[in-house]
Amino acid sequence: MKRIYNNFLLLLICLSGFSACDDVMDTHKAFIEGGEIIYAPKPDTIFFVAGKNRIELNYEISKAPNVKFINVYWNNGNGSLIEPLELSSGTEKGKIYINNLEEKSYTFTVELQDSYGHKSLKTTGIGSSYGDNYQASLSERRISRMTTSDDGGIIEWNIASEDLVRNEIKYTNADGEEVFLKMDAEKSSLLCPGAKPGGFVEFRSAYIPEEACVDTFYTAWVRSDELGMIFPHVYTMEEADRQNWELLYYDNTDPEEGKPEYILDNNPSSYWHSNYRDGQQKPYPFTFVIDMKDELMVGKLGAMSRENNYYTKGISYYISDDDEFTAGNPDGNHWTYIGEIELLKQNGMQWSEVITSTLEKQVKGRYLKIICTSGHGASHLGAIAEITVQKVTAIDGEDL
Repeated sequence: MKRIYNNFLLLLICLSGFSACDDVMDTHKAFIEGGEIIYAPKPDTIFFVAGKNRIELNYEISKAPNVKFINVYWNNGNGSLIEPLELSSGTEKGKIYINNLEEKSYTFTVELQDSYGHKSLKTTGIGSSYGDNYQASLSERRISRMTTSDDGGIIEWNIASEDLVRNEIKYTNADGEEVFLKMDAEKSSLLCPGAKPGGFVEFRSAYIPEEACVDTFYTAWVRSDELGMIFPHVYTMEEADRQNWELLYYDNTDPEEGKPEYILDNNPSSYWHSNYRDGQQKPYPFTFVIDMKDELMVGKLGAMSRENNYYTKGISYYISDDDEFTAGNPDGNHWTYIGEIELLKQNGMQWSEVITSTLEKQVKGRYLKIICTSGHGASHLGAIAEITVQKVTAIDGEDL
C-alpha cells in the first residue's frame, strides 16, 4: 500500500512539472513568435550641447560597421531626424546638429539602425535651445573709465555679468589703422595700443548661456563717445601770468582785515577777508569777477587759503567769453561753469581739474567769476590768500 502511495505521489509531481513548463513557454512565446529579435549596437555615449535655436548631439560608437543611421526623436516623436552614418569597426566619435528648434529644453530619444533594418535599444538625453528671449536679456558690459597713457589708451570696465565670456573692441589707432581686440570676462581693464587721445572705441559683449554652448550671443555694437566716453586729450598747461589781472567786482570785504585785490598779488601772506563786524556780517556765497586780460582756455583751478586760518572751503569757477563785463552785475554776462575746488585745511596752493566736458569743448574766456560757496566754520567767515588758474598751452602735443 505504501508503495502504491509513493508511485501516485511521483506521478502528481511529474504532471505538475509539465504544467509549469507549459506556463514558462507561454510567457516567452510572445517574444519568439516570428523568430529571434536582433538589435543593432547601442551608442557607447551620447550627450547634448546647447545652441542658438539648435542643439548639438555628440556620440561615440564602437565596433558597429553595419550601423548606417542614427535616429533622433523629440516632442514625443513629433520631431525627428534620421542621419546617415559611415562607421568603421573601431571607435567613432561624431556630432550632428538638430536645427530650427524652439527656445526651450528637450528630452531626446536616440537609436541606431543597421543595414538590415535592425534598431538598437533606445537611449535618452536632455538638451536646451536658446533664442530671442535669452538674447533680449543681455546687455553690454559698460565702460567705467577711459584714460590716456604713453602706450595708447586704457579702458576700465564695470563688473562682468553672469554668462559673459568676453568683450570685443575695435578702434582706429593714431596711424589710421583699424584695431580689433578681445578681452576675457575675468579682466577689468584693457590696454588699447596706439589709441589716439580724443578717440573713441566701439565695443560689444559676448555671452554663452551654458558652458561649451556651440553658439555665442552678442550684444549690438556701441560707440563709447555716444555714452560720453573717449580717450582723454593730453593737455599741456602752465600757470597763467596774473601780473595784469584786474579785480572788477566783489560783494563782501573787510578792508581793515584783508582787501579783495590781495587775492591777485602773488603774496601768500596777504589775504582777502569777509566782513565779520557786528551788524555787517553776510553769510556765504561771496562773489568775485576778474579780468584776465587775455582769452584763456583754463585747464586747472587754483586757490590758497589764508595761512593757518582755513575759513573758506568750497569755491566754484565760471568763465565768460563776452567782449566786456557788465559793470556792477556779476550775473549780466554769459557764464560757463568750469569746475570747483574744495579747499583742505592746509597751507599752500591747492589745485582742481576743470570738468572734462568743458575741456573737451575747449571753452575759452577772458572773464573769470569765482563764488565762495561754503566755509569750514561760521557761515560769515571767509578768507582767501590767492586765486589763480593754469592755462592750456597745447593739446595732444599741438600748440594752441
